[in-house]
Amino acid sequence: MKTSALLLIIFGFAYSLYAQEPSNEMMQLTKITSGLKTRQISSHDKTGGNADFVGKINDGEKFELLNVTGAGVINRIWITIAPEGNEVSRYDLIIRMYWDGNTYPSVESPLGPFFGNGWNESYNFVTLPLSIAPGAGKSYVSYFAMPFATGARIEIENQSGRLIDNFYYNIGYTEMEELPKI
Repeated sequence: MKTSALLLIIFGFAYSLYAQEPSNEMMQLTKITSGLKTRQISSHDKTGGNADFVGKINDGEKFELLNVTGAGVINRIWITIAPEGNEVSRYDLIIRMYWDGNTYPSVESPLGPFFGNGWNESYNFVTLPLSIAPGAGKSYVSYFAMPFATGARIEIENQSGRLIDNFYYNIGYTEMEELPKI
């Protein structure tokens, strides 16, 4: 009986020490890390005005959203498009992602399904790594961590049969000297 009580006390003490060490991903945000730079690339108006979009992507045209060299991790992609989903199918806009100088895409997907909207519909959708909102799925966000060792390139291709009037995007990534060892 004394042995069981002693083991229970030791286990309880050890567990309380372990519980004091916060080690989840959100706690990583509180740690200062050297050698990292936060970057973003967007469709901002370079004149300082309010035209924060890529204008006019013709049918059959590809548009490069991101092209960076070096090591890093993409941690956020935000996209919104005009016209809305009821006028242009998100199945007809193809997103491609190329890592580390590859000539073939590592990711190639219709835009809607990549962000979690299937069945050729636009609707609000929220999960931990993806969200589509507000108002019938107008803003697409991905928080998937996408590491690259020597470079990354992301492009969109319009296969909709019509003009994309405006395309807005913002891609956040962390630049580093080399990817951490896992």
